[in-house]
Amino acid sequence: TYSGKLSTSLNYTDLVFLKSRSGYPTIIFDRMRGDKQALNSGDDQREYTYVDQAGISLDVNNGISFNLNWYGVVNGTNTNYVSYHFKRAPGFFDIVAYTGTGATQTCNHNLGVTPELVIIKNRNQKAPGSNDSSDWLCWHKDLTETNPYIFLNSSAAEGPFGGVWITPSSTGLNLGSAPSHTFYNDNGTWYISYLFATLPGISKVGSYNGSDNSTVNVPCGFTGAPRFLMIKRTDDVSSWHVWDSARGINSGTNSYDPLLKLDTSDTEAIYGDHIDPTTSGFTVKPAATAAGLNNTNGTYIFLAIA
Repeated sequence: TYSGKLSTSLNYTDLVFLKSRSGYPTIIFDRMRGDKQALNSGDDQREYTYVDQAGISLDVNNGISFNLNWYGVVNGTNTNYVSYHFKRAPGFFDIVAYTGTGATQTCNHNLGVTPELVIIKNRNQKAPGSNDSSDWLCWHKDLTETNPYIFLNSSAAEGPFGGVWITPSSTGLNLGSAPSHTFYNDNGTWYISYLFATLPGISKVGSYNGSDNSTVNVPCGFTGAPRFLMIKRTDDVSSWHVWDSARGINSGTNSYDPLLKLDTSDTEAIYGDHIDPTTSGFTVKPAATAAGLNNTNGTYIFLAIA
């Protein structure tokens, strides 16, 4: 976490999510796309360039830094922020930038295992029938629809794609040419993709089923509680909820946990005792039912990082 109007350098990173806790969108930078090239996880717009007023620089050697210029989204005066940093590592996380072909193609990666969560964004092209927009397309190993997808920038439930659009393997992303391929494989269009997998003791890509007024225990194979946790309900409308240890994932009765949403510009919320840390993962509390995070017959996907 940090407060705005600062001049500093943060740790070397390959991917960073920046989120104001006061109501701005989540801004995403990565090394593959380069300095000042931003995306917003809460909308469907193309990549854009932060210019001088942004005061942000992503250096390939020194990480991400902020100068004394300011901009409310990432470095506003007296504004509190949280930033999530991800480094590429075999078995855990990789980034692939590629150009669409409009035909079946394989985009190689260096993850070393089959990805379990893939997030793809069209950087520069219009989606069919829209005005300069293209949603964030996601695939998760536990989605259940035929040729399933789910959008990162939306609270909508998962849906079935019109054909085979992705088949991940341990060496590449096998991309199809199904209808609406503008989202992931349009000819001549630039894309960025973020790949996550389960690395024992480090990360867990998984799912759980809700249980209304009962506590749901979700083991992750960690030696302690997660430092980052993202949950999305897949069978009904629900946001992409995020908790982290920097802002607090608290244990005990009525231990309210600060909550942010990646698909909205909502202010940080502290309105329920939804999650408790455990010695190997987390539990979803009965109180989470009211927030749509623990409903009977509800299906939920998650990414947890130790």
